Amino acid sequence: MNLAAKIAGLVAIPAQLFDSSVSTANQVVETALQHLPDSIEKVERIFIPVEEGRGVQALLIYPTGAHRSNCIVYNHPNTNTLPYYLSRGFESQLPPFQLMFKRKCPVLLYDYRGTGISRPEIFEGANFVNHMPCVNTTSADAYAVLAYALNRFAHIELWGSSFGAGVATVACDAYLSENPEQACRIRLFHHDSFTRIGAVAFPKEFMGLASFLGTELDAEIPMRRLAARGVKIAILCHTNDPVIRAGARMAEILPSLRGKVRLIESAHYSHASLTEDMLQQI
Repeated sequence: MNLAAKIAGLVAIPAQLFDSSVSTANQVVETALQHLPDSIEKVERIFIPVEEGRGVQALLIYPTGAHRSNCIVYNHPNTNTLPYYLSRGFESQLPPFQLMFKRKCPVLLYDYRGTGISRPEIFEGANFVNHMPCVNTTSADAYAVLAYALNRFAHIELWGSSFGAGVATVACDAYLSENPEQACRIRLFHHDSFTRIGAVAFPKEFMGLASFLGTELDAEIPMRRLAARGVKIAILCHTNDPVIRAGARMAEILPSLRGKVRLIESAHYSHASLTEDMLQQI
């Protein structure tokens, strides 16, 4: 993997800097799993292989009385990890748990390789560089998680928030390019995200730097292919989003998309959250 892309990934995926050790991250998760509220029926801890003998750690969380045929696959923002979600509790007002209880079906959460509980036990020296995440590794992670979920459940709601929406869109397009017959089993929810990461990270005249540095994640082209393929898509957008600026939002290309694409907007000042008006529309 390009070293420049790995180094640039420190900016693109800052969650890799947040947890001091994988043992600390695991301790947070294990503590949460030992104190499940009555609203949670069970939690499965899963390892999903990706490539080269490496993979991601995931949790499959079932609310009490969950429907078993559907599953939400949640690709989280680049600043979050599983320990972050679990430290706030299953009943907190965080998107994956809001969705899980609203849909009454399991949610599959995972950490990108190199972050949270998907970090290696030894994370130093050359090993540190090898396991640093970048936009390419996160897209591969999302692909593997989607494939895993489709092998277990009849229908998938593929969610991504912020950076995770770009990753989910790229992964969905790659998967359906190889397995087009599976399109009817997936609904894509692209939440508060971008067309290209370069449009968010750099001024317009310097957007090309993202490609040069190996941090570009182009979600617009995959989104157009998915819409043309007939995938059911919802694009969620806070029009007062303080992170994804106007001119970089996926919602802005919706008029030119052809297919089963729906827009869900909120005027709240917010990013990567599911405000009440959005929840009522999904």
